[in-house]
Amino acid sequence: MNIVFVGRISPNKKQEDLIRIFQYFKTNIHKQSRLILAGGGEGTYYDKLLEYTENLNVKDVIFTHQIPFSQLLAIYRTATVFLCASAHEGFGIPLVEAMYFDIPVIAYDNAAIGDTLNGAGILLKDKNPVLAAKIIERVCTDSAFRMRLVQRQRETVQTLTEEAVFQNYKKWIDALPQLLQKEKQINVCPDPSANPYDVVMVIKAADWELAKRNLKYIKKYLNPKQIKIIASHKIGKLSQPDHTVRFIDEDQLYEGLTLEHVKKY
Repeated sequence: MNIVFVGRISPNKKQEDLIRIFQYFKTNIHKQSRLILAGGGEGTYYDKLLEYTENLNVKDVIFTHQIPFSQLLAIYRTATVFLCASAHEGFGIPLVEAMYFDIPVIAYDNAAIGDTLNGAGILLKDKNPVLAAKIIERVCTDSAFRMRLVQRQRETVQTLTEEAVFQNYKKWIDALPQLLQKEKQINVCPDPSANPYDVVMVIKAADWELAKRNLKYIKKYLNPKQIKIIASHKIGKLSQPDHTVRFIDEDQLYEGLTLEHVKKY
């Protein structure tokens, strides 16, 4: 039996929670099982996962590291269950891939995971390893229950085909004239006589170009007294002087709270 998760080795993916669930499942329910963690990434978190696995004395936890697409397909084809415990996810492509391969998905209900599954799979409200292991057991042993899960997942996948996505996109495009007409009827700008306020943006340097393009819309539609950008001093050097925008060096926000200081701590 192969319990699979696909995603880079990263703290937000919470591979340690998967290992903890698997340890209970393998020890108490199904000894002939493997946990396959498919995804690249090493470093401190990876080292801690290896140490954690050793401390739990759990065998058959497999880290594939970076693998060719053909090998990833092979893992999907041999998977019994797809298990996800991520702390936060956007639109999770591996969740969709698992559903496409008719692999029952069990995932922690957080961020956009529920929206991605769209009523399919099984959503965990917490990461209790006993409960999660029992759910995996039922999915693996109750064929009728498993088939109902797979069928619902197939229905979700059908809403994500190229044709379905195109039709949905076309529907929004066709509705644009009506939306634009409504926009003209709504005054989205705050009352100029209202108390002025600030807009605060906390961004990283890599996102500056995107944020910069949005500044004119923030000024136009929100009419703030000032836009305060908390970011690296690198952004301040890249910016053009503007009396409505104030840059605050993130390393100077609070005394002693610098990136280097936090890293050392």
